[in-house]
Amino acid sequence: MKIFLKYSLSLLLIFTNSLPAFCKDHSVNVNSKQTISSNKETKTSSPSNHKTKKYDYDVYPVPLIDLNPASGNTWGLMPVLLMANHQTQAIKAILGVFGQYNKTTSFDGGALAYIFPTKEDEIKLYSEVALDYYREFSARYFAPHFKKKFYLESNALYLNTPFGRFYGLGPRSEEGDETNYIGRTINLDLTGGYYFLKNIRANYTFRFHTTDVKNKALEEVSDTFDEFGNLPNVVDATNFFHEFSTTFDNRDNREYSTKGTLAQAGYFFSNKKIGSDQNFQGYNVTATQLIEIIPNRLTTAARFYFQQFFGDNVPFYELSALGGERELRAYVLGRFVDKGKMLFQLEERFRLASPKLFGKNFDVYTDPFFEVGRVFPSLSKLGANYWKPVGGLGIRAFVPPNVIGRLDIGIGGDGLELYTELGYPF
Repeated sequence: MKIFLKYSLSLLLIFTNSLPAFCKDHSVNVNSKQTISSNKETKTSSPSNHKTKKYDYDVYPVPLIDLNPASGNTWGLMPVLLMANHQTQAIKAILGVFGQYNKTTSFDGGALAYIFPTKEDEIKLYSEVALDYYREFSARYFAPHFKKKFYLESNALYLNTPFGRFYGLGPRSEEGDETNYIGRTINLDLTGGYYFLKNIRANYTFRFHTTDVKNKALEEVSDTFDEFGNLPNVVDATNFFHEFSTTFDNRDNREYSTKGTLAQAGYFFSNKKIGSDQNFQGYNVTATQLIEIIPNRLTTAARFYFQQFFGDNVPFYELSALGGERELRAYVLGRFVDKGKMLFQLEERFRLASPKLFGKNFDVYTDPFFEVGRVFPSLSKLGANYWKPVGGLGIRAFVPPNVIGRLDIGIGGDGLELYTELGYPF
């Protein structure tokens, strides 16, 4: 499963400090009975290094061990090839193949390629096939300053997974409400933006999402259809999203900056007259502020996010959700779901030391964080109750200008969660 590989690559980054950040939303959970995510153990061997005039090549054989009873024991091997610029040590490509075994999905294999043509641009290809249930194929292209005036982002995904989870709608769902389903999803997300001023752009996003929800695969968890099959939101659906947004961003290195502001507001809709299964609309507003308190030592990062859907029978997997490796990090991915959500996040990013390992300079950060948020069915019902506070600590290794591996530990109402990821949460 992708979580398995991402955990391993994250630890490889922390210990070798040479992997770039790449984008995917998965988690590692220490409360194993409550999520599909797995607590991983990863061991890395000393890399073999081959230098040419232009590039350095490092090969890391990575044994993989998963001891989480939530998805069953999983183990495998993933050799990883890193290609870096010889002079700057900037990573230009990551190539890997892997094989693994899991009781639920049986034998599994795949390959990945992450290519970085420039400091900002990314190309990502990923494939994984198991004998039972699991299939994943994804592709990503990201160029935030294409031809200096354009913002381009595209993501394509095919995913068949036996590890889907749903806890019901609303902020009062309990940990014991957990259910399981098999999900088959095909997504295509395309965003194009134009900078009409240096730091301000207008965006249009097109999304094609189709999802089939099937009966559970995990015997130890209740079936989603048995517990929530009477809800009109538990349904297969195909929808075409259209979103128009405006973005202000004066950060000099996206989420890796130490100062600056990101603000965005958007309106989206889906309509049966243009091919969707459901009619709905909504809006979202987000703002992130980075303040450098002590130069090269301490940065305060704050984020606000608000989203609301309008419309009946919106599929639960498309609604506003909280939980996971980026929002309310003491809860599993999709733990709380409803039409709307509001979230406040605060981090203090403190550079503890700047050692050198394997010839590479990097920074070690200890970043305490606090989050509070809740989901709601309508704005009129957004009261003072059912807000979910989360506190925690992030331990992070940062290789300038834009490479970071993080271990975030969050504590909340369901207990403790541990996430090992690449990239900042915001």
